[in-house]
Amino acid sequence: MEEQIKEQYEKAFWDLLDNDPPDIQHVEKILEEIKQILYSFVPTRTDIHHKINNDLSGGITWELQTKLMFWAEKLQAPIYDQITQSWKRKLPEKLSEFLKKYYEHLSTIRKGIADYNKKTSGSGVGFTMRSGR
Repeated sequence: MEEQIKEQYEKAFWDLLDNDPPDIQHVEKILEEIKQILYSFVPTRTDIHHKINNDLSGGITWELQTKLMFWAEKLQAPIYDQITQSWKRKLPEKLSEFLKKYYEHLSTIRKGIADYNKKTSGSGVGFTMRSGR
């Protein structure tokens, strides 16, 4: 029952983007959350936080998808590069589909970071997220 409620909630959350026109306030909230996730990949690099914020500020245009992909590629581990390269060739996508997939991709990256940190905790090896290529 709890899983079913969660699924319905998530579906309703993403369905708001399918309105014609989309609910811009909802899109802006999602983008703000995405920015916070990107910042969390480089928590001490406020210079990069400013670059992300500046780059992702402005209107909701097709170019936004390209900008978001740029930041994913900059901050993700190399094992995800093939996925994002393939994905970029299919852009632009319907905004709701793109944002949902992007959010899921960031969740995968975050899980990879957490798994890596668990493996290396206690080994004396610190984790440094790359801050650009």
